[in-house]
Amino acid sequence: MMSGITQLLLNDESSLDASLFDPEHKLYLHFELEGDYYGIPIENVAEVRSWADIKVRPLVKAPDFLLGVFNLRGNIVPVVDLRRKWQCLSQDFESRTAVIVLTIERRMWAIVVDAIKEVAGLRKEQILPAQTLNSKLNVQYFHGIAERQAGHTVMLLDIEKVMTSSEMGLMDSFSS
Repeated sequence: MMSGITQLLLNDESSLDASLFDPEHKLYLHFELEGDYYGIPIENVAEVRSWADIKVRPLVKAPDFLLGVFNLRGNIVPVVDLRRKWQCLSQDFESRTAVIVLTIERRMWAIVVDAIKEVAGLRKEQILPAQTLNSKLNVQYFHGIAERQAGHTVMLLDIEKVMTSSEMGLMDSFSS
């Protein structure tokens, strides 16, 4: 039986994606949210867990998008529902729902996403500037946009800006 990480590293043909080993590629964890694909730099990802595997404790008077916290080997980790934060349609969590544990500015955070798609490498020339996205979107939270061989477009998030933004309001709440 394959581990979850091994399954993430395998592409549709069940062979390792060569970009994972090419130093010319920057690795991204791709995930799905409301039918769109997003990527975050793998260096910010501490681990990926299933929603069913964590026990979130709600916080009193927390913003709607902050589901609560959970204990990860002695670390108290705030959990953000990106669907709620980005005002997407509400959806029940299901077996594919994943929790991505992030390390940002020496703190741990977690985001809930619909599903994990893959870990893949992208060359610098494959990434178009964020300004090529829809002009109505706030592009300050994006590194860029890339097209994958599987035919889907991946919006590359600057996850550090997303999680530390003043509108998120998490840094002051959980500062030590």
